[in-house]
Amino acid sequence: MASLAALIEPAARAAEPDEAAFVAEVRAFLAEALTPDLREAGRLTLGVHADIEACHKWHGRLYARGWIAPAWPKAWAAPAGPRASVSFGTASAC
Repeated sequence: MASLAALIEPAARAAEPDEAAFVAEVRAFLAEALTPDLREAGRLTLGVHADIEACHKWHGRLYARGWIAPAWPKAWAAPAGPRASVSFGTASAC
């Protein structure tokens, strides 16, 4: 059985010709925003949620970038659009 990403990826790539630019944008954002303290908080997480201060810091950075809810329509503050929700979940994006 094919993974969800394998089913979505071909159609998403056809609809998003500038995927490489978006992937580069995500990588640059992570390099700057995902600081060593946030990475450490993630490594120390045993469940679903990291330390609350780390969560607030990370969510604040996602919100400031407009990526707190990437699957939402652009009109609702998601400049990356639906493609971002797929890209964030793939190894190629990170």
